[in-house]
Amino acid sequence: MRSRLFGGAAIALLIFGLGVPSALAAKVKWVPAWNASPSDVGEALTNQTVRNVVTPLRAGSMVRVRLTNRFGKVPLKISHVTIAVRRSGAALTLGSVRTIRFAGKSAVNVPAGADVASDRIRFDVKPFKTLAVSIALAGTATAPTRHFRGRQTSFMTAPGAGDAATDTGSGAFTIQTRARLLITGVDVEAARGTRSIVTVGDSITDGFQGYNRPALENEAGVDRDARYPDFLSRRLVGARIPAAVSNAGITGNRMNSPGLAAIFGPSLLSRLNADVLRNPGVTDVILLGGANDIGQTPGVTSNDVIRGLDKALRRIKAKRLRAYIATLTPMRGTFLETYGSQAADALRRQVNNWIRNKAPADGVIDFDAALRDPSANGQLQTRYDSSDHLHPSTAGYERMAAVIPLSRFR
Repeated sequence: MRSRLFGGAAIALLIFGLGVPSALAAKVKWVPAWNASPSDVGEALTNQTVRNVVTPLRAGSMVRVRLTNRFGKVPLKISHVTIAVRRSGAALTLGSVRTIRFAGKSAVNVPAGADVASDRIRFDVKPFKTLAVSIALAGTATAPTRHFRGRQTSFMTAPGAGDAATDTGSGAFTIQTRARLLITGVDVEAARGTRSIVTVGDSITDGFQGYNRPALENEAGVDRDARYPDFLSRRLVGARIPAAVSNAGITGNRMNSPGLAAIFGPSLLSRLNADVLRNPGVTDVILLGGANDIGQTPGVTSNDVIRGLDKALRRIKAKRLRAYIATLTPMRGTFLETYGSQAADALRRQVNNWIRNKAPADGVIDFDAALRDPSANGQLQTRYDSSDHLHPSTAGYERMAAVIPLSRFR
């Protein structure tokens, strides 16, 4: 074991609003306080307001919001956007609502295939103090871009209800959703030398927990910010290390091909530029991928998975970013035979052997060793198993974060 072992779509256009004043530009940069990668499109929205509930992982006093129409085919017409401190449910803390502007205007048209960053605004953000970003639509968004598996409850008004972006009560927000709609980030200004860590991968980065029955999401961890990047951020905050953490995971995502269902997103390689390499202020990347290539791709070989991981690492390194790669976690015993079989486990072990010994990375994070049951071949420890024998529990995600050495980010 080496000493470094320690524990399709087109690129979206990013249109920037009013930037940082030139006198500050040499001293500060944008980093994500909260981030979600677009996966697909949702059902049409008509003259209604979406209230996205988001939990920032980093503090800041100057903020901007990134909206997305990445998978839309026509421009997205937004009439009003606000940011506020969430009180409970869809209700907002009185006096906290602020209007977000784009090139000085409260309305913005987001071109098809594009992301848009707002103007900067003074607004205090605290780690794990939940915010609400309300987006009022003018007319109909026939195919609103979303992050499907949010693991956090957000809210919408009924179609035709109009602009409720400044409403502090919850009465108008009668529809619940766990998707992240029309938004991809909330950024804060930070010192230019601040480390910004992008965690990219599939459902295990996205924080999914499941039952050992088909298509059932385990409610454990929902609305509790229980993903491994969340726990990593808690550790960094506790250690007073001023690094940012952003989550670029998409449930069901594959390295080399789009997911079998649209909600599983474009391939990781095809979205690497938009979601990772162009992520605001990125300095470090933690890559965890390949499990769905094994489980969703008939006839796949370990070399197929390795080639995808190798390409991603080399592209990250070419941008002079620090690249860390994680071993694939245990999958034996899950109800999905293509993931849980002995043959699938053999492929996973072959990929992990390459990761530990040959991957062109700056370090290896051994999530497999952290979670596996030493007495059960290829299985998760019971306490780290969400019960589907594939995805970690809340304790499992906390354990994953615990084996990442914070010294790498000082």
